[in-house]
Amino acid sequence: MLSGPYPDRVAQIIRTRFEQAENHCKSRFERFYRYEKLIDMISKKKQFDWKANAFLPYAYAMSEQAASAKHEVLFQSRPYVTVRPRAILRDPEAEDIASRRQALIDYHMTASTESPINEGIGPQMLRLAERYGTTVAMVSPEWETKKVRYRAREFHPTVLGPISRITWKQQVQKLYSIRTLPCDLTDVFPQPGFRDINGPEGMRYIFYRSYKTKDELEDMEASGLIGPEVNGKPVADITDTNQQDMNEYKLRRLFVDRYDDTTRYQDPYDTTVELIDAFIVMPIDAIDPEIAFLEEQAGLDPRKRWIVLANKKIVLQDVALPWEHGMWPFVKMDCVPDPYDFYGK
Repeated sequence: MLSGPYPDRVAQIIRTRFEQAENHCKSRFERFYRYEKLIDMISKKKQFDWKANAFLPYAYAMSEQAASAKHEVLFQSRPYVTVRPRAILRDPEAEDIASRRQALIDYHMTASTESPINEGIGPQMLRLAERYGTTVAMVSPEWETKKVRYRAREFHPTVLGPISRITWKQQVQKLYSIRTLPCDLTDVFPQPGFRDINGPEGMRYIFYRSYKTKDELEDMEASGLIGPEVNGKPVADITDTNQQDMNEYKLRRLFVDRYDDTTRYQDPYDTTVELIDAFIVMPIDAIDPEIAFLEEQAGLDPRKRWIVLANKKIVLQDVALPWEHGMWPFVKMDCVPDPYDFYGK
């Protein structure tokens, strides 16, 4: 039975479910690690001293060739995804919204030929699918703050009457955008035993892990993205931090095998915090009735929640899903789909 304040109940539920999902994924993450060694053709254990421990990366060339061929087939014509208006009758405003959404999808999925830095998420997802059998991308809203300076006329009272002056003012504005992020599979933890993220047989929860410094979290709290404004605790309640800024499998993949360097990733000056974004269906006794009432008045489902947990202890955000479709903000693409396995073949 759950007891105690509501933030403690939420932290207990997420911590328990995350540990179950993490234990379930460990064997799959070890398999991903072996895939990376196979693709890089690196082997530290040699049967003979004269044998080399690095070979020509044929596996890498084959995976890149397969991803390139699929990219040419899938992205040879536009639109990549046709978006139709929801309204049954022909409504100019609904058609305009549908066309904008369709253009946004094309923008994110297109490999940019003008800039070699931004190549779009399409090729990245195809590469990951060829390496691991599947790939997952997070599609969620992202808020940014921007300081705007402008000139305004002010009237100052004097003995001779009001005087008009032009002064500079500063205003902080929030900018809204859609974030499309191809995820590292070792940071995504689906519910064990489920294949589909959304749909009639979709998961009841899915987790995404990331790392941020405490300074970054304080800036987010000042902007109202986390903390008391979104039903969370203040960042000052986070008392334990660490220098690790990536998970164990990513560390081994990037540094240990390639450079034999276990301290390369550590920064002695930045202290990071492990964040778990939980998209979860919460039991009713773990939801504050006052918050649930306000969310129902706003047309949201209070049981489907987006919760951010810091270091598996402190709840920084606890809100209902802010979008109207009510689905988890992840899309999945399989290289060879498996009807019974989330990760495919």
